[in-house]
Amino acid sequence: MPHPHGRSHRQQPPDQRRSSGVAMIRLLVIAEVRLYRDGLAEALGRRAEVSVVGLTGEWVDGVQLAADRSPDVVLLDVGVPDVGAVTRALLTHAPAAKVVGLGVAECEESVIACIEAGMTSYVPCEASIDDLVAVVESVVSGRLLCPANIVAALARRLSMLSTASNQTNHAKLTARELEVADQLDKGMSNKEIAALLHIEVPTVKNHIHRILEKLRAHSRGEAAARLRADVPAPGPREHWPDARTRSIDSVLRRISSIDSDLR
Repeated sequence: MPHPHGRSHRQQPPDQRRSSGVAMIRLLVIAEVRLYRDGLAEALGRRAEVSVVGLTGEWVDGVQLAADRSPDVVLLDVGVPDVGAVTRALLTHAPAAKVVGLGVAECEESVIACIEAGMTSYVPCEASIDDLVAVVESVVSGRLLCPANIVAALARRLSMLSTASNQTNHAKLTARELEVADQLDKGMSNKEIAALLHIEVPTVKNHIHRILEKLRAHSRGEAAARLRADVPAPGPREHWPDARTRSIDSVLRRISSIDSDLR
């Protein structure tokens, strides 16, 4: 019997068409409005490229379905409460899945919020089923479909995060630790650093240990590289890509890495 408020607990998807010899993309749909998710499942069920393996209006059930059914992509309605926490829960229980936000306003703030929450991509409010399938196929192949202005916004966000991270790294170190780190960057040994700074070798080792701890670096070279990145980057590029399709996977990974460092 249908839920009195139109929300199914854990719906089974309609039968899907199978394409022999073709690896179909497995989809999980999480949306509060039943008409919305049922309509999506019905429309997607007619596509040979994808297979809907589950749909639900409850995010808790969605997380469990993601863990149980191993979808390639989770289509998550951004209207669900605390969508950021839901995204993180999905990625915790189904780390191989790509989370795609449904019904996202295609403005810089909304898209950046989705990406920072952990989503791989998004589907704008005005998108068609063809657009949705194109987005799904792109994330599975490691690409992001978006306009050039969104690519530029993501790059600006990366630059801002990088600057904040660099300032944080410097602020973590004392003046003496910065002196030691500067010599590490020059490839000097502990003995050479001790002689230059007129301190004992064990003291140098202690400074290096604290530098590695504060910067969460695994080696002297990694610590030096983190601090070297504090040098301001060249000015903004004069020409941004103008094609709709751009692979900015590395930008998104860098944003995620820097954002984690700031937490």
